[in-house]
Amino acid sequence: MRNGSYSKEFKMKVVEEYVRGDGSSIDLEIKYDISSGLLRKWIRMYNANRELVFQMLSSAKC
Repeated sequence: MRNGSYSKEFKMKVVEEYVRGDGSSIDLEIKYDISSGLLRKWIRMYNANRELVFQMLSSAKC
């Protein structure tokens, strides 16, 4: 699926599979025909958003 643009839903699907442990990054890169650099970027973005949401929730409770 190398077309240069991927939907938000597709990115979330792949990253969530990785986070759940349904496959290694290599497994998922092969399964979905995406580059390792791209998957790592999506994972970093996912983790950054998760940390940001956690920080916002923590500060709102103060």
